[in-house]
Amino acid sequence: MKSRITRLQGTDGVRRHVKLSTAPELAGLSPQDAFLEKDIMTEQFMELYTYCRARQVIESGAVKEKETFIIGWDPRDPSGVFTSAAVDGLLKGGLNVAITGVSPTPAVAIYMRSINAGGSVVITASHNPAVYNGIKIFTRRGLKLLPGDDIELSKLILATDYEHVRLLEKTGTSHNAHDEMKKAFVNFSIDPRNSWIAKSDSLSRIILVADLSNGAFADIAPIVLQKAGFRQVLVLNNKLDGSVNENCGVSELEGIEEISFAMTEENGPLAKNELVKTVFKLGRKEKDSILMGAIMVSGAVFDGDGDRFYRVDYNPITDTCFVLSGDETAVLQAAYRRKTDTTKLFVNTVESDLSASKEAQSMGYKTELTAVGDKWILLEAALAAIRPVAPEEAVEKIEKVALSETPSADFIENILDEEGLDFSSPEDCRFAIGAEESGHNITPGIVNTIAGKKTIMAGNGMKSLLNTYVATSQGAIAEMPVFALRQNHIREPFAKGFKKTLYVYYVDKPKWRRGEMVWENMKNVITDSVQEHWPQITVDEMIRPEDRDMLYLKLIEAGSHVASIFVRNSGTEDKTGITLRGPAEQSNTLVAIGTSAMRLLLVEMKDASKHMAQAEAELIITAAQNGAPKTPVAGLSERDYERLLTETSLKQGLLKSATPGTRLTPLGTWYHSIIEREK
Repeated sequence: MKSRITRLQGTDGVRRHVKLSTAPELAGLSPQDAFLEKDIMTEQFMELYTYCRARQVIESGAVKEKETFIIGWDPRDPSGVFTSAAVDGLLKGGLNVAITGVSPTPAVAIYMRSINAGGSVVITASHNPAVYNGIKIFTRRGLKLLPGDDIELSKLILATDYEHVRLLEKTGTSHNAHDEMKKAFVNFSIDPRNSWIAKSDSLSRIILVADLSNGAFADIAPIVLQKAGFRQVLVLNNKLDGSVNENCGVSELEGIEEISFAMTEENGPLAKNELVKTVFKLGRKEKDSILMGAIMVSGAVFDGDGDRFYRVDYNPITDTCFVLSGDETAVLQAAYRRKTDTTKLFVNTVESDLSASKEAQSMGYKTELTAVGDKWILLEAALAAIRPVAPEEAVEKIEKVALSETPSADFIENILDEEGLDFSSPEDCRFAIGAEESGHNITPGIVNTIAGKKTIMAGNGMKSLLNTYVATSQGAIAEMPVFALRQNHIREPFAKGFKKTLYVYYVDKPKWRRGEMVWENMKNVITDSVQEHWPQITVDEMIRPEDRDMLYLKLIEAGSHVASIFVRNSGTEDKTGITLRGPAEQSNTLVAIGTSAMRLLLVEMKDASKHMAQAEAELIITAAQNGAPKTPVAGLSERDYERLLTETSLKQGLLKSATPGTRLTPLGTWYHSIIEREK
């Protein structure tokens, strides 16, 4: 095994391509070796992982033997082989298991809180393509595991012999809890305290098109949306055949702010996106009614496990659609709640538009910036919910571990258990809104339990959907007398800056660590490029304790933080990203700096031992001569070749489009010369 590995997890649990342990290329490998050496998660690894989590919480005393854990999943494993293995791991570990089956991640967390279960597991790879799967874990009160927990769990997994686990008896019991989960989630969602719906007709002007991403919301979202009172609801992409996120979902729209109809036509980047096509069709049909303010045509987009939400609105004046990411939806929610929540905490991550937090500050909110990942927002939310009810000594203990280099959600849970404490009510909680640009929005909610009301904070695409539409259908925005004014305020609730992320795929992630050669070279390349393209700027590195391997550079002008550039490995996909944030008028400058950084990553970070990297090189060489071929390269399946075309063109910018016959971009031509030179 790779000796350098101390933590198997990324941004949110573990994710990898999945294959059965019987696959020929895995012959003779343990599940740990398959994960570390082949970047593949097997059903054996799933069983081992959940078994070790069960033993971790039982042996620490956080959970009792035979206490109930919840497990649910998205529908990317229709065979049930991987999900069954995960259930077996919990049962062999000594827990009783309530199986909710196909379930959105927020629904699992809400049901867990409603019955006071000891914790929960969700088998999902969220927004990732269907060839991936993964494991997310919640603690009893809804926190996600933090690096300290990940390290301890990783040690246990790497030290445990799977053969021992395979032979164990299942000492726990299981039962089907899908209907109970569904009931708890529907009741939570339509509760006015959570939805913010003040009147039964609040959303009655909206024709809503819902893209369920062929994911976990398939049989639950239609119920909630009908009960919410929309004028009409059209549901798309609600298949349960394993095609999660295929030509649908939030990942299709990442980085897109405005959509022209041409983008949906043949060979366009959204030619297969049914939601956008449907919003255009209905919007054009209802143009006059929209202009009069009688109705609105809008699309709601989820990811595979339902914890992310994007909004797509039709604009009849320009005949375009505009996309609202997590930044815009959070600011709209903050504006709506400013009378009750102002002075509370508004949290976003380093990926967010810098102007979003400035807008929140202007409304009176306190703001906090975290590393990438909604677990960090949840941590800030938990601290804000604990402080009003916990003794000073307990708060000091919790804050000390939360601010350490290895924070632990399990440790925080143990202190709360020892003190007999829980989160304060949403009214008393000093946290208002947390958001990631990627669509994770978190606001406090209330769960009804036998023991009374409990506060829950979880990334919840459905709650964000309802809260966002309420924010634009009730209150100040709805009262604006002119359609164009309302539309513009929804489209741009703050003065947007420039946002762009450049990705390099199929990488050797262990190379990207603080102090390593590539990391140091990158710091120098960006600093030199800033001096060349933006000479009045001073570059200041900021070390974020939550993610020490991230290179985060603040660009300072006249003492003010005007832009940011940061480089980090993705915690959920096989890629390294260069994120650019700054003033819109400096977009060309930031792209020039980012392109210099991307060239370094293309040369230094590609992992030539990976099949997809080899296929990409073959594709680049072929495209340079005759355009991208129609038939898959390097023995890829049709699905994997389609993904390769997308990741090489739309994501990395090496090909002009994701269609066969396409040619290299200027960056692709440069990279082709590098490939030829290194042959």
